[in-house]
Amino acid sequence: MEKRILFLIIFCLSSFLSCKKDSKLSQPVGNSKITFTVFGLQPNKIVNIGPKLSRDKQHMHSSQPIAYTRIIPVGDLEYEVILQAETEQPVLEKRASIGKARKKGEAKPMQQGFKYNIVLYETDQDGKATTFFAQAMGEIGKPLEIGAFRNKRYKWFAYSFNNNTDLPAFNASDPQIAVQATNSTTGNDFLYATGYIQTAPDLQAENNIAITFERKTANVRLSLNTRGIFSAIKGASLAIASDDAGLSDGAFSLLEDKFVNITPAPLINNQEWRSQVADTIPNDWVKYADFATVTPNRPIKLKVSLRDLVIISQQIDGSTPYQIFEIERLMPNTAFELPEFVPETGKQYRLDIRLRESPILINQVQWARANLFYMATSKGNAYRFRYDNTYFRNQAGGIQHIKNSDYWHGGLKPGDPPFTNADPCQEVYPKGLWRLPGYMDYLLLIASADNPNERVNQPGNDGWFVKWSNTDVSGSHHYPTPDLLFTALGYRDSNQVIQGFNYEAGNTNIGLNVKYGDEGYYRTNDPTMYFTMKYRSSIIDPFLLIALNEFTDGRGASIRCVRK
Repeated sequence: MEKRILFLIIFCLSSFLSCKKDSKLSQPVGNSKITFTVFGLQPNKIVNIGPKLSRDKQHMHSSQPIAYTRIIPVGDLEYEVILQAETEQPVLEKRASIGKARKKGEAKPMQQGFKYNIVLYETDQDGKATTFFAQAMGEIGKPLEIGAFRNKRYKWFAYSFNNNTDLPAFNASDPQIAVQATNSTTGNDFLYATGYIQTAPDLQAENNIAITFERKTANVRLSLNTRGIFSAIKGASLAIASDDAGLSDGAFSLLEDKFVNITPAPLINNQEWRSQVADTIPNDWVKYADFATVTPNRPIKLKVSLRDLVIISQQIDGSTPYQIFEIERLMPNTAFELPEFVPETGKQYRLDIRLRESPILINQVQWARANLFYMATSKGNAYRFRYDNTYFRNQAGGIQHIKNSDYWHGGLKPGDPPFTNADPCQEVYPKGLWRLPGYMDYLLLIASADNPNERVNQPGNDGWFVKWSNTDVSGSHHYPTPDLLFTALGYRDSNQVIQGFNYEAGNTNIGLNVKYGDEGYYRTNDPTMYFTMKYRSSIIDPFLLIALNEFTDGRGASIRCVRK
């Protein structure tokens, strides 16, 4: 009997020691536990943007909303650079609640599966963190339990890089977290929260903490937007220079809730982009990358270089119509130097780089490079300019393919009847940049002496166009021609039949084998006034005629927009 009792004592003692050893490996010694869950992240909202600043106003204070815009011409393209700020939405509490649910709308949800660390410290009577007690890594969407003692006060710290990568273990002997300025498209900004908890004296009671993170970095979102040149983005490289006025790295003191040892970030060369997804944006027409930076409490002046930007445009194949194929266009490398501003913790700054169609200046009027057409299947970019000069051969339906997209009767859409003040040019992205030309605009074009016009046959004599030479040919050319071309495409009558177009260039023969050229009609802002082009309009008139004529039959015609 005594041997049996001794055996039981030894067995129980061995089991107890074994359990205690396993507990040390997974959780600290304790007779209670604390359960952590992540409620979310304090959100941002866009502030009211003030008036646009002049080109000369280069310094902006952080106390004011940023609203900076500048147009940068690069050869035959234009970059519109826009910098603006977002700010934190006010919340009732900055620290996490203890055992209480937050009101709906005070935090935005975070991505499920993203990782965070919890660090637990014992405290003195004043609540100051004294002795490191425990740490654990959690995953958003799952509760995290850490062993603790009942009826004891702790200070907890939570931090995350807002991504799904495992975090390294916290080093209690050096309680600083390295934070690097980096592309945070996949989530690399630094989030932080801290608070106190007094564990319950009752072992059966719950000790719950709901964490709402604060962003401790400032974020800069760099966006590439090619909606204004009606093309998709295939790829690009964007570099942010390393200097004292650029982005910053730093070490975050977990216990002091502040950054220390702030230094300039090394050169950042980004080639990873996310597509902005929206019903009104065609696929890959807007891409962005997010960058996090430690806030250095001083003005920064970012120097950004855009390199190797390749866009994909659509072009009509004149040899085998109606075939639309994609053509890759390499854009020029361009540097942008932004105005000074002071980044603030928790704010997001947006830099939009928008490419847009540049005009051709002829006798004081800025003309679009190509005709306006309507793509009904595109919600946000239905109004577009064709990349190339419209050219169709009499094959596979030829000109009939654009009958419902390129001939305008005076309304906002090609098939709409005329109505007062309808101006489809103003609908071209970005809205309000272009307008329908008026009577005087065409008179100036006709009378241009510095930019003489020339009639040119299409390949195979399948039509013709008038070319106005562009004397401003500086920079690289990213279009099939630097000149202003108007193609004779006839008109569409009230029965939706194309008239005045027969794939014919015309000739100057006298007597036999006379060929009449196609006719050209272009709308003005007057519903009955048209810019007309005719070549070899009769047996005795083998000449080019360009003029303004009135027609009251509501015919549909081409549109060439001009800048406001």
